[in-house]
Amino acid sequence: MEPVPSISETPPVPKHIAIIMDGNGRWAAAPHLPRMAGHERGASAVRRTVEAAAKLGISPGIARAKKFAT
Repeated sequence: MEPVPSISETPPVPKHIAIIMDGNGRWAAAPHLPRMAGHERGASAVRRTVEAAAKLGISPGIARAKKFAT
């Protein structure tokens, strides 16, 4: 396992991130939850990711999300 980089070794913050949501409905189906539970969990994960990106200085307008439904 590689050591965690110190703050002085932190790489530059990206200007753009992409979030691809896929598999939330399948995730919910595995434990016999309604499909909507998977979509809600996925939306929560995206929200946390975008909030963390904002704390790192990534502009909210630059974060993009795409969902796939199967």
